[in-house]
Amino acid sequence: MSSLHLIAADAPGWVAPRRVRLYDRLRARLFAWRLDQALAAGVCPDASVPLSLRAGRLLGPSTRRRLSREIHRVVRDVYRPVSRHDLSFARWQLTVAPGTALLDELADQLTGRDPVEAAGVAWVRVLLRDGAGPLHDASDPESLDASLRAAIDRLQPRL
Repeated sequence: MSSLHLIAADAPGWVAPRRVRLYDRLRARLFAWRLDQALAAGVCPDASVPLSLRAGRLLGPSTRRRLSREIHRVVRDVYRPVSRHDLSFARWQLTVAPGTALLDELADQLTGRDPVEAAGVAWVRVLLRDGAGPLHDASDPESLDASLRAAIDRLQPRL
């Protein structure tokens, strides 16, 4: 079963219909992380069929709800009691605690009725999943704040 997607053509501002094949769907699933990183970096979702398919999946309500739940879990972990032996977790809590308001705003935007951009949803997914990223690296709270603000900004639809 195949469908058509509009994909950016070689000429600027032009799109061309492309048939979506099983191969494209497999690539979109197998390379989801790489596609998410590309979308978060600002690559146009219409640049290829796998990017278009991945963007569509990211914009789906189930993906947005799941990411919102993950954000709420992070906020809960910030306020979870810590044993005195887990200093690295305590340091992480101190780094993330100032950003809980931004995290809540991000979660609300994901589950809200307003449309969002695929680049913003991809940015959130990369932020949550990248173990070396600002959410998981307790050494730079300013980087986390900037990344959360960028995620909120990227979720806003561009006119």
